[in-house]
Amino acid sequence: MTKLSIHDDTTNKYWNGAAWGAVAGAETYFNPTTTLTTVAPGTASTWSYTFAAANMLNGDSYTVHTTTNDLNQNISSVATKTFAYDTSNPVGTMTFPGAGPYNTAGWGGAITGTATDSALGNDGISTVKVSIQQGAGNCWD
Repeated sequence: MTKLSIHDDTTNKYWNGAAWGAVAGAETYFNPTTTLTTVAPGTASTWSYTFAAANMLNGDSYTVHTTTNDLNQNISSVATKTFAYDTSNPVGTMTFPGAGPYNTAGWGGAITGTATDSALGNDGISTVKVSIQQGAGNCWD
């Protein structure tokens, strides 16, 4: 039998299979499957657990533990995965140029801006893209 534990590291609560428990409560393991699966020795048994996004909070970190007992009640070591849940969009701004117009003497020589990720999740910026279009004509990416 496989057992699963989901912990919201930010709020310090465990999922009991239906709802979040009390703050600083004991670790709760539950069976993610509805039936006992018997497989031949040396063969993997797959499992999955449906966990709705509505159960997670933007900016929180989660740790998942799983362990398995075989038919002789031998217990596996605990497997662990930790992840952050981030649904906040990053913000991009352009700091130069302004509305213009510019000539050679007034042009700063670069197009500049900033890109930030919110404090929630804080997973960082992976890509910044810039496109420049000359009037209704050519476009440079």
